[in-house]
Amino acid sequence: MDHSDRSHRNGLRRGFFNYLEILLGVAGRQLNLYRHVEAMHQLQRSRDLMAWLEGKRKP
Repeated sequence: MDHSDRSHRNGLRRGFFNYLEILLGVAGRQLNLYRHVEAMHQLQRSRDLMAWLEGKRKP
């Protein structure tokens, strides 16, 4: 991202990221963040295990 850009695009970027921040805040209030993070960790551990098992099976 070019922070030296002083054109109208700079304002568009700021507006986009400000709105994104609002949406993230709304989404964060609608879920249990700790449970979500733990679920993501479990998913990654499962993927790591699958990759390890698939590597073990190859001749």
